[in-house]
Amino acid sequence: PMRKYDPEGFAFKSVKGEVSEAMHFDWKRDKIDDAKKRAIYDAKSYDDFTSRVKGCTLKPIHKNEFNAPPKFAYNRGAHGSETTAADAPAPYVRAAGGANSVAVVRAGAAAAAAAAASSGLSIKSGRELDRELRRRPAAAEKADLLAQLDGDACARIFARELDAELLRQMLLILEEAAPLGASRRLLKDLAFRCPNQTAMAATFLTPQERGVAARVLARDAAPDEDEDVRICAALGV
Repeated sequence: PMRKYDPEGFAFKSVKGEVSEAMHFDWKRDKIDDAKKRAIYDAKSYDDFTSRVKGCTLKPIHKNEFNAPPKFAYNRGAHGSETTAADAPAPYVRAAGGANSVAVVRAGAAAAAAAAASSGLSIKSGRELDRELRRRPAAAEKADLLAQLDGDACARIFARELDAELLRQMLLILEEAAPLGASRRLLKDLAFRCPNQTAMAATFLTPQERGVAARVLARDAAPDEDEDVRICAALGV
């Protein structure tokens, strides 16, 4: 139902929260409705029907992810502190040759990153983007790669889904190394070109990680407040 807001008691933060809750409510309602319609024809029993409906909002696991290495190499909530892009493990393996081997592998990773820099816009999926980010050891190199992503690239890469861990890494990179303008543009493209995928991934972010998104937006003021409303609603800020 429509509600009238008292100008004296109007709070912009509460409006952002209501918009975010409404978007999540609509998404969940559509998911449950579609699951019920499919289960009517496919379910073999009532228990099967209820199980399909209850699990329809869970993130699906693709067959390629069963044997994939874990994306979390540490427990983010163990110490209760905020994480940065530097906390991620460096993209090299320690071979038997000791420090020299480490240097060689680091150099190889840097060369691969430089070779792939010119083809950053040819990335076709979130998995490829995650792999390219891991190949770049420095946060500035990762920020340069994210700066190459425009609205069309975001819509293409995240047409299927946006992984929550990838979104977390992108937020940390934007806060640490992205220049003014580039970080806001990327968040705007995510919120405007793939809002459902972004909102779904944002549900897995911690309050500290949502705070990263708020700080990124605050340091680069928008000419239009509606832009901030839509970005904050998509990211759950």
